[in-house]
Amino acid sequence: MQQQNSEFWTKATQAREELASQLQDHPDVCFVDLGYPQDGDQDEIALRIHVCDDGDDFPLEIDGIPVIVARSR
Repeated sequence: MQQQNSEFWTKATQAREELASQLQDHPDVCFVDLGYPQDGDQDEIALRIHVCDDGDDFPLEIDGIPVIVARSR
């Protein structure tokens, strides 16, 4: 597991806030958070968009931080 420094966490938090703001009115988005991909890869923190439905295309990364779409069933 890779250690992240405070600069990374500041950047990642700002990216999460930016993405959450962009998607706040999207009907399929439940919430946006930071975490590890659901595939168990714990080498890289990602922005995770939690959706209720198979919806639109979402960005692949923001400010160099990967974006993961997690489908809620």
